Amino acid sequence: MIAVSDHQILESIKLLAETEGIFGEPSGVACLAGLRRLLDDGYFHSNDTVVLIITGNGLKDVENAFKVSGRVITLEPNLEEVLEALEH
Repeated sequence: MIAVSDHQILESIKLLAETEGIFGEPSGVACLAGLRRLLDDGYFHSNDTVVLIITGNGLKDVENAFKVSGRVITLEPNLEEVLEALEH
């Protein structure tokens, strides 16, 4: 077992969303926070294979997602508005 901070877990929510498009909730991404810490500690080798199972959807705890996302964008359900938001 390994302990990680709330801050490390929140940062892992953001990392997973930005890099993989997966919106995980805090307890679901705790494994990613632990992996990041183990990587920093040199526990794994470059050729090791690691599998993480994200067990919870971020919609269970959107308040914590807001803490790391910094902003919420509200859009009308049309393609033009989505494309314009993606440009910013």
